[in-house]
Amino acid sequence: MTSGQTPTVLFQTDCENWSLCEGSQKARVDGGRSIVDQLEEVTPTALTWGAYMDGMSRSCQHPSANDVVDPYGIGYATRHDPFVYYPPIVEDQKRCDLHVVPYTELTPTLTSGAVPNYVFITPDTCHDGHDAVCASDPTTGGLKAADSWLSTNVPPILQFVNDPNNDAVLFITFDESGFDDFSGCTSARGTCASGSFGTGVDGGGRIGLLALSPRVHAGHTTDTPYDHASLLRTIEDGFGISEHLNNAGSPLEHA
Repeated sequence: MTSGQTPTVLFQTDCENWSLCEGSQKARVDGGRSIVDQLEEVTPTALTWGAYMDGMSRSCQHPSANDVVDPYGIGYATRHDPFVYYPPIVEDQKRCDLHVVPYTELTPTLTSGAVPNYVFITPDTCHDGHDAVCASDPTTGGLKAADSWLSTNVPPILQFVNDPNNDAVLFITFDESGFDDFSGCTSARGTCASGSFGTGVDGGGRIGLLALSPRVHAGHTTDTPYDHASLLRTIEDGFGISEHLNNAGSPLEHA
């Protein structure tokens, strides 16, 4: 699954309180459980997971407690890596190093066939369409750069997804729409799939989501309201996890 920044990236893994996640590179989700905790608790055999971060130079890369806000603002941005906001992950060096790794490790993982059950991919700030002009290549940026990255990187992933021996699906989505897009869910009750948020909190505009898999009905579209909590619930359901974290457990939520 590919995506963008806090709070919506954390929301997909699952941020229990937006105020804990929004705006600060040093934010942390104290006491929060995430989808990866659920995966590791599946019995009789725990499910595996891996987070592959484009532009990351070393496993579990994150700022120290006394570092400046968002030291990795260009390229690999910690705000786009939800896993380093959870103390049970980031404060367990062995666990973090094993699971939160540079994107360059995905290719040998795909080649070996030892792909984790759950994979979370984040392109860097050039490849996710965020930077109008890429620092690494001033001739490109925006959606052009994102499209180019997807065109190169999605086919090898789809080769794994489409293998009849693998029961897999690739979700491609975004964290938010344009800066001036106030459509989609807002603070008004019932306008979000998962219910209402605090006054003045908007939903980040309308975004798209693609689900790519032999198990998906080709060309199917829906006008059912969904949000990032819907995706979290869908993933939980797909792994047979009955516990739905926070907003994913809302009676208004659709999987």
